[in-house]
Amino acid sequence: MLSNFLKFLALVAAVAAAYLFRGYVIMMSWQWLVVPLFKQPPITLLQSITLSFFLAVLMFHNEENTDSRSKSKRLAEGLLDHVVLLFYAYILSLFV
Repeated sequence: MLSNFLKFLALVAAVAAAYLFRGYVIMMSWQWLVVPLFKQPPITLLQSITLSFFLAVLMFHNEENTDSRSKSKRLAEGLLDHVVLLFYAYILSLFV
């Protein structure tokens, strides 16, 4: 019983950490690109997490999971995608 609860807590913590990281990536990309290019005000971490949540809901496709990769491999690739996006946004911000 306790083991299941700890697994649930670990899952909740992992999801929260993922949304925090996604929100951070969106916030920094916004500040590096949107603010100087379009003269928009910067957004807060809470606003970027909310934006991340709504983008995830809008882009969610209800398809069967036919991906043969393990969950940990998909998670690592998703994390790497966000790190690469953050790196590209930083590089682009140097030229803005």
